[in-house]
Amino acid sequence: YTQFMPKAEAHSIEITCGKNSATQKNKIMFEKLRNNNRLHCGDASNIDFLSTTWEKHMKRPDAPPLRVVIDDGSHYASH
Repeated sequence: YTQFMPKAEAHSIEITCGKNSATQKNKIMFEKLRNNNRLHCGDASNIDFLSTTWEKHMKRPDAPPLRVVIDDGSHYASH
C-alpha cells in the first residue's frame, strides 16, 4: 500500500494477540505494528474498544486523516 499511499499509517485490530494467534504466526509483520503502537488487541465489535482505540491512538494532531478502512470481516457469519 505504501506505493499508492506513501503517507498512510496502518493499524491492525486483532481479537487476540496471545499464543497461536495471527500475531504470533506472522511475527515479523505484527512486530513492526506493535513497535509503532499500531497493533490493537481487542474485539472490534465492541464500540467502547473501538472508540478508545480511536481516541488514544488514531485521532492525533500529527496523524494522517482517516481515508481508507479495510475490514477483512469476522470469521463467523453469526454477526
